[in-house]
Amino acid sequence: MKKYKKNDGNTKLLTKGTGIERIAIKTILLGLLIILAIEIYFITFINNITSFDIFINISLAVVVFFICTAYVLRELEKTNEKLNEAKVKLERLVHQKDEFIHILGHDIKNPLQPLLTLLPIAIDDAENSKVKEMLGVCYRNVQSILEILLRTLEQVKNEDMQNQLKLDDLDLKSFVDDCASDMTALISKNNISFHNLIPENIIVKADRVRLKEIFHNLISNSIKYSNDDGGFIKVDAIRLDDKYARIMVKDDGIGIDKEKLINIFDKFNPSTDLAKNMESHGLGLSIVKNIVQQHSGEIWVESQGFGKGTTIYFTLPKA
Repeated sequence: MKKYKKNDGNTKLLTKGTGIERIAIKTILLGLLIILAIEIYFITFINNITSFDIFINISLAVVVFFICTAYVLRELEKTNEKLNEAKVKLERLVHQKDEFIHILGHDIKNPLQPLLTLLPIAIDDAENSKVKEMLGVCYRNVQSILEILLRTLEQVKNEDMQNQLKLDDLDLKSFVDDCASDMTALISKNNISFHNLIPENIIVKADRVRLKEIFHNLISNSIKYSNDDGGFIKVDAIRLDDKYARIMVKDDGIGIDKEKLINIFDKFNPSTDLAKNMESHGLGLSIVKNIVQQHSGEIWVESQGFGKGTTIYFTLPKA
C-alpha cells in the first residue's frame, strides 16, 4: 500500500517499502542470477574457455544488465512522479468539493430557518384540519432536509462518509407509515394506492435519517414510473433469520427492461426516460444502495420487463 507524507504544505509520495522499490530490487537480483547462470553454463559445458573469455562475458553481461536496470529505474521514477502529480491534483479537487459543500450547506440552511420558525405558527393558526395536516407534512419535510444537511456537513468535516450512522431500534411498520404520511399529497395526486403490509413488531437497527431517505427514494421512484391511471405501491417485510429482516417495495408501474437491470444502481443512470412529469437524475437508487450497504445489508431489483412493474428488496439488521 502506498504511504503519503505531508511536508511544508506539499504532499510527497514515499517509495520506501512500496511496490516500486520491491520491483527494482527484484529486477537487480534476477539480473544477477541470470549472469551467474550464464557463467556457470559456460564453465560447465563450453570446452577450451579461457579466463579472458570469462572476463569478457561477465563484463558484457554486467554492462547490459546495468543499462537495463537504469532504464527500469528511470521508468519507475517517472511513474512515481506522475503518481505524485495525480495525488496532488486529487487532493486539490477533494478540498474544492468540501469547500463547495460547506458553501452550499450554508446557502440552503439560511432559507430553511424562517420556514422552521413560521410553519409551527401557521399550523397552530390553521382552522381547517386538512390545511393543518398539509402544513404538518411541510414542517416535517423541512426538518428532514435540515437534518440531512447538517449530518452531511458533519460527515464531510470528519472525512468519514461511510461509518457515521446513528443507529436506533426502529419499528418498521410505524416508520413506513410516517414516511408515507410525509408523501401523502404526492401519492394522492398520482392516484396511487399505498399499502403497508409489514407485520407488527419487526424492529430493525438503523439510522433514522438514512432509512427515511431509503423509503422516500423508493416510494418516489414508484410514483415517478407509475402508469398514467395510477396504480399501487406495496411495502412488506419478513424476518429472514436472527440477524436480518428483508424489506420489499413493490409497484405495478411501467417496469424495467431486463438489460437495464444490470446497471440499475449506477449513478446518473435513470432506469427509463418515462418518468411522469418528474425530473430524474438517476441518483436515487445509487443513494439507496450506498445507505443499505452502510447498514451491512444487501439490495436487489426484480422486474419481468417493460409494463410489468418493479419489486425492490433490501435487507437490514434486526435489533
